[in-house]
Amino acid sequence: MMHLSTLPDITGDWTRLDALAQDLLVRAGVAEGYLSDATTAWQRVGPAYREPATQDLVHAAMDSLAEPMALWRASLVSAAGIIQDFAAAALTLAEELRQLTAEQPRELVEGDDPVQHGKAVDSFNTRADGLTAQWNTLQQDTAARLASVSGGSGEGLPMTAYLGSQTLPRVSWASLTSTLDERLGAVTPGALLLSLRGLDTAELKAWAEANPEGAALLAANKLVGPFPLGSPEAALSGVMDDSQSKEGIAAIRAAWLDLSAADQEKLLLLYPAVFGALNGVPFASRAHANTVTVAGYRHTARRDLASLKEPSLADYSQSRAGAAQWGRDHGAWKAEKARLETVLKGLDFATDRASQVILVSSAADGRIVTMHGSPSDAVDRTAVLVPGTGADLGTLASYTDRLDAINGDSAPEKLSFYWQGTDLPNELHHNLTSAYNEDGGPLLAAFDHALDLEVPANTRSTYVGYSAGGSLLGTGEREGLTASNILYVAPAGIGHEVSSPSDTGSPDANRYWIQTRDDPITAAQVAGGGFHSGSFWSGGVPTAQMDAVRLESGFVNPKKPDSLMKGHSDYFVKGSTSAANMQSVIEGGRVSLYVDEVLHNGFGYSYWESPIEERPEDYTTRKLQTVTTESLEK
Repeated sequence: MMHLSTLPDITGDWTRLDALAQDLLVRAGVAEGYLSDATTAWQRVGPAYREPATQDLVHAAMDSLAEPMALWRASLVSAAGIIQDFAAAALTLAEELRQLTAEQPRELVEGDDPVQHGKAVDSFNTRADGLTAQWNTLQQDTAARLASVSGGSGEGLPMTAYLGSQTLPRVSWASLTSTLDERLGAVTPGALLLSLRGLDTAELKAWAEANPEGAALLAANKLVGPFPLGSPEAALSGVMDDSQSKEGIAAIRAAWLDLSAADQEKLLLLYPAVFGALNGVPFASRAHANTVTVAGYRHTARRDLASLKEPSLADYSQSRAGAAQWGRDHGAWKAEKARLETVLKGLDFATDRASQVILVSSAADGRIVTMHGSPSDAVDRTAVLVPGTGADLGTLASYTDRLDAINGDSAPEKLSFYWQGTDLPNELHHNLTSAYNEDGGPLLAAFDHALDLEVPANTRSTYVGYSAGGSLLGTGEREGLTASNILYVAPAGIGHEVSSPSDTGSPDANRYWIQTRDDPITAAQVAGGGFHSGSFWSGGVPTAQMDAVRLESGFVNPKKPDSLMKGHSDYFVKGSTSAANMQSVIEGGRVSLYVDEVLHNGFGYSYWESPIEERPEDYTTRKLQTVTTESLEK
């Protein structure tokens, strides 16, 4: 009978242990900050205490805490680092244990080669004994390292000698390895709330970046009832079912404003992803909450990406069916890896840029809505950019640059948004039906209803719909979106089931259209009319159906005749004719009208000529004629 060595018991949630150690580091820093604040306050009020018998002791009390606090923090940092080392090493040994368990030799049966079986048992025993030795050494070394941490026990406090006993209990750092979870308890959203109250957005961002596991926990927290009568959860859950209609959003707004500031803060911090995306909640509050949401989703995406294991062909049967299954699994792995990298790219940018995010989702290839500026009674101009084909969370940086190019300088009276609050088609052929319009149009209209509650009623509002975003914008109009100006930029169409301004929520809006002369989107405006406009018969050309004023796309560089804009991708180049025209529509300024083709007729000939294409030098360096938007608008 064979003898197999006993495998060690290496069980534990090592990832959680590492996260708890990280939380200790965060709490140590916060506590030291509180002491600093308290010391500053004490230095202001301390001199007011005058009592000859005790004043010296009282005045020295707060200052005497500084050194013990520093020792405590240093010890906690050391202990947390040791615990993190322990957790990392234990995770590696646990993986070795898993492999050994799976490879454990079976009993010798008739037909087995005794020699080979004996070698397999010997190899297993050698590895098992080595693993046991490593596990025992790791525990012993960790306990010894923790036992050497001596500071932070409370010794040295002046009050200790005065009272004749130790003020703080002696800390046994070594005991943390076995009782860390029991001492701290399971981290819950409610347990985190107290330390987050009162933080401004910058402080909340710093906390979320230092404590990503906690941010992820909060970002995943859902509003699940029933809730106690009179609680803020109960007050909002009663009106949250309708967050798309104008009436429903107004009801959410009213219920929110009826809450106390403390209750509003509670909901934003406990359920950041829920209330950070809820129409009717003020945009500034949503941006504050999504500081946590973005950090939480970012941590989760990083974790998921790190744990994503590439399928190995060696793990599949050596057959055609096995190879086919590997191909499918490998393709799914590759797609998920690309998806997570796309999501992370956008979340990283939002974090680094400190974007004001008023909606974010990491589902599929991501959704996001960002705000530039601050809602107030001073705002008199708003702009919303709706992106086109290929837009996802990973394109946030490039679309932010595009919005910047048409926004001009920031000012208190200006407010703008990048709205990718729905899925957009990844490729042109994905947009061959009305599905993206119908899914996204109502969401865009709901955003507009919420925006109307944030700014004065007489605000000049402009929506810019680019490519697939143009027909999405038109569908949003059909669902009730209203604006002063609708600006189509090479749109796929004018909106599903939209044939004229009367089919929209703002029939009196001023409408503008910018498109190069050779943009291939023309095919979609004609052939895709049934899915991106009213019908296949009418098509989706903005001038024909919507009475839009066509503006000149002009030059990428208005000083260079050889930079006449072509194709579909350069409309938002900063300083271009196209971008300048968009900015003028947003702000109300001078725009350059489209340079019409000229028909030449003569004996035996007839042809159209585009003067700006034939003689571009006649239109560069401010030679394009301009008119005011005021002269074009109703």
